[in-house]
Amino acid sequence: MRERYFQTTVITRLQRWSWYLLAIWFGIASLLSFVSHPQAGIVARWGVVAILAVIGLKVVIIAELFRAARLYRYWLLGYMLLVILLFTVILKTYLAA
Repeated sequence: MRERYFQTTVITRLQRWSWYLLAIWFGIASLLSFVSHPQAGIVARWGVVAILAVIGLKVVIIAELFRAARLYRYWLLGYMLLVILLFTVILKTYLAA
């Protein structure tokens, strides 16, 4: 039996850089909030959007890793997770208004 091999360098690099960039982004948002700048809420909101975009990208990359390893059940579950995430965000956005 052969072991399935995953190329995880892309996902680990994305994880590391997204943590760095988002920490800097929210540091700036916190600094703006501390000095009572009126744009602080907008910067924080776009940070949340960036978090959701990075999570979506990670799910797609992981699903494609499963597809490349011929683990089609997990591939489909990855995309199902992405659809559930999108619908949750859309419903929360429209029902909160």
